[in-house]
Amino acid sequence: MAVPKKGWRRITVDDRTYSWRAIGTDSGIDVVVVTAAAFERGKRAQQLRFSLDYDHIRTPHLGGGFALHQQAAVAPGLIRLAIEHARDLSPPFTGAHDAPDAVLPSEVVATLQASARMSLPLTFRVDDLSGEPTRALIARHLIGMRASSAKCAHALEIDKLRDPEITFWSVWWGDGLAGCGALRHLDARRSELKSMRVADAFLGRGVGRALLEHLIEEARAKSIETLWLETGSSPTFIPALRLYESAGFVRCGPFGGYADDPFSVFMTRAI
Repeated sequence: MAVPKKGWRRITVDDRTYSWRAIGTDSGIDVVVVTAAAFERGKRAQQLRFSLDYDHIRTPHLGGGFALHQQAAVAPGLIRLAIEHARDLSPPFTGAHDAPDAVLPSEVVATLQASARMSLPLTFRVDDLSGEPTRALIARHLIGMRASSAKCAHALEIDKLRDPEITFWSVWWGDGLAGCGALRHLDARRSELKSMRVADAFLGRGVGRALLEHLIEEARAKSIETLWLETGSSPTFIPALRLYESAGFVRCGPFGGYADDPFSVFMTRAI
């Protein structure tokens, strides 16, 4: 078996092995994938090629220069996703020596870029709210909530978030604080989502959805049966409402001591 050339890596997808490499350019990362059989023969064969726009995948606060950004962005899972899409093309990506190179549609490349943004694993920590980054994010959250719903903002300050009935998590992407969220225990079967916030530098990178999924799993682990939330009704909250709706939350009436008001939207879902 030939020894792979420097910079090439291998991945197996459904019992077939591929060789791939990622090369940094001035504007992004160019990725090339070939079948391992063609790579070992050293002969020209069908390739899968695509490029990731660096401006859309770099990881804020990661540090370490371009090489570390590239390593974080182009993970094996992204290559697997690209291969799975390419095999459904017409003609498909087979690695045949007489086939034209595979070109992914723009919508698939967009999906890959979204995946690349999240390739560096998030870390969820139960947080005692003593660290300066967390406190600053809560302060930013309070300012935003009060500006959007000045007459009726239900966001909790740090002292209230330390209530024994509340568990608070911070979310970290590398060394950067990416977001936060909390669960407030209502009763043996119900919990409420509180203080959901994504740091400005991480907006649009999937952090909010990952945080929501984490909180849902934490609630399930505590045998909670339903989750509840209150959020704002102004246009500022449309992205949050879409996120909750896509996760199965439906609108409902006030709960847990809230009063009905035009500035609030109440939602719930069974888990």
